[in-house]
Amino acid sequence: MKKTSIFIIFCFLPIFTITSKNLEQRPLSEFIELNSANDISLDKKDFSKNLIYESTRCSALYAWIASVSSELNNDKARKLEKKSTFNSKSLTGLALQTYLADAIKPITIKEANLKINNMLEDKIMKYQKDGQLLYNRNNKYISDYIKDDLEICNIMIEAYKETF
Repeated sequence: MKKTSIFIIFCFLPIFTITSKNLEQRPLSEFIELNSANDISLDKKDFSKNLIYESTRCSALYAWIASVSSELNNDKARKLEKKSTFNSKSLTGLALQTYLADAIKPITIKEANLKINNMLEDKIMKYQKDGQLLYNRNNKYISDYIKDDLEICNIMIEAYKETF
C-alpha cells in the first residue's frame, strides 16, 4: 500500500507542478479575449479602461525586461535595455494620457501619475516574480505567458509608434 501511494504521488506530482504554476498573472491574451471580445460594442469608458490596463501591463513588461537586461554586461543587452526603457516610457505616457482624458472628475497630473505608477509597480513586481520562477524552472526569463505577452506588447508598441 505504501509503495502504491508513493507511486501515485510521483505520477501526479508533475501534473500538479505544471498546472499550478504559481504565477502571479494570467496571460495578457486572456485579458484581451475576456474584455475585448467585441470591441465594437465597448463603450468609450470600457475601451479606455482596457487601453489603460493593456498599456500599463506592456509598459511594466518592458520596464522589467530593461531591468533584467541592465544586469547583463554586453552590447546586445544594453541595446535591449535602451529600447525596452523607451517602449515602457511611451506606453506609460499612453496610459497617463488615457487616464487623464477619461477621468470623470477633475484630476491633477500628479494624482494621475501616482495612480498609473502604482499600477505599473504592481505589474512590474508580478513580472519580476513570475520571471524568476520561470527562470528557475527552465533557465529562461522570457517563456510561458511572458513570451506571449511580449508578442502582444510588440504589436501594441508598433501601433503606438504609427499613431504618435
